[in-house]
Amino acid sequence: MQLHYSRLGKPEEFEYTFDAPAAGRYALTARVVTPSWQQHLRVAANGAKEPVDIALPHTVGMWETTKPVEVTLVKGGNVLRFSHKSDGYEKGVTVRDFTLTPLK
Repeated sequence: MQLHYSRLGKPEEFEYTFDAPAAGRYALTARVVTPSWQQHLRVAANGAKEPVDIALPHTVGMWETTKPVEVTLVKGGNVLRFSHKSDGYEKGVTVRDFTLTPLK
């Protein structure tokens, strides 16, 4: 299932709850479609006070993957809370999926 932030109205926070097989640092990427530049997702893992910024590529309507950002997870239950931010004119953003890859 995809998630879409409409260009009209204010974006709402959303979160994913999942189990991680091991504690540690993970690279997080998102596959997105964006029709404009200077858009960001912000993610906080397990209630972190400072969210990590995920710069979204200007994809011109094509699916692209973001550059990885680092999040720290615990073994077992984790919550990633996301929000949307724009440095320019608010436009829609669609997220197809997220990928977590363990870092060594």
